[in-house]
Amino acid sequence: LQTSGIPLEPSEDSSLRAVEYDRCLAVMITVETAGSLIPEGVLAVDMPPLKLIADNYAKGVSKKPGALTIHTDSEFALQHWDDAPETVGREVVAAARDHLNLEPLSVQVHRWRDSRCVTPHPESHLSVDSPGLLVLAGDGFIGRDVEGAALSGIEAATSLASALTD
Repeated sequence: LQTSGIPLEPSEDSSLRAVEYDRCLAVMITVETAGSLIPEGVLAVDMPPLKLIADNYAKGVSKKPGALTIHTDSEFALQHWDDAPETVGREVVAAARDHLNLEPLSVQVHRWRDSRCVTPHPESHLSVDSPGLLVLAGDGFIGRDVEGAALSGIEAATSLASALTD
């Protein structure tokens, strides 16, 4: 929005600037397995340095079993943000071994700067009327996760449809 030239009211601008996110390091690994390692799809670990372990096959994201995504907590992410991917991968995989007996075939590290909204916008979405109708929505609004992002999008779509039919 800053480079778009779209004018915002001072209150709109400050409310958007107040939205804050935590960082996360996401480590994607593949392991040899015949099926799901986490049948529910996600294991909420919440034991530093880990936040969760997701089984991408069980979630339907991967067509082959053995694809896992491990998310770190924000403290670990901040401390290790600039570390070499190999170092981060080794430490995260070692921590994950406390929860799953795994030996990775491959490891990839992704730095996720805006992963979890910790201070959402006070509204479910934001409509801007000038220079034309623009509706902002997502996890930075009504909620802190995918469900919040979806609900924000639904409310934004409802608001947009109403504005277009009035």
